[in-house]
Amino acid sequence: MLMAGRLVGKVDSRLLVGIGVTLMGVSLWMMTGFAIARLLPFQTIAGLPAQVFLGQIGGAELGPTLMLQAFWVLVLTTIGLLMSGSMRKPYSPRSTG
Repeated sequence: MLMAGRLVGKVDSRLLVGIGVTLMGVSLWMMTGFAIARLLPFQTIAGLPAQVFLGQIGGAELGPTLMLQAFWVLVLTTIGLLMSGSMRKPYSPRSTG
């Protein structure tokens, strides 16, 4: 972004957009091969039931996969409880100073 802001008046904007879209596409393509994408909560929440139903996951793989999903349920529930606890503090419209 910093470099693109400096190049706006000097380089054709179509070229900048083309380079940006290309870089974004390459980075998204590279992320599909990373093993960490399979560990994220959204992959296990959305993709796991479909993969089990379609028979892509079964047998020995099913146990660790379900444990990963249970882990994410606990983590996201804990984060939600911690955040809601900070929102339960009483609100006072009067200023203290």
